[in-house]
Amino acid sequence: MAEVQAELKTVGIDITLHPVPRATWINDGNSGKTQFIWSDWYDDYPDPQDFSDYLLKTGAGENWGRYFQSRRR
Repeated sequence: MAEVQAELKTVGIDITLHPVPRATWINDGNSGKTQFIWSDWYDDYPDPQDFSDYLLKTGAGENWGRYFQSRRR
């Protein structure tokens, strides 16, 4: 994470790191109370659905970015 902090600083963005225990990290991610949270996802099988259904679907448990897809017709 320090590498990301250094790269952002080169373009004028200063961030402060706040390492926390895993349980706190999970609670903070699920609550949406943090401005930014470092996370990653590894696919179980090579299909875009493995990412979209868990990370980008409205209401998905791992949708920490709070992505929302409106249903426009």
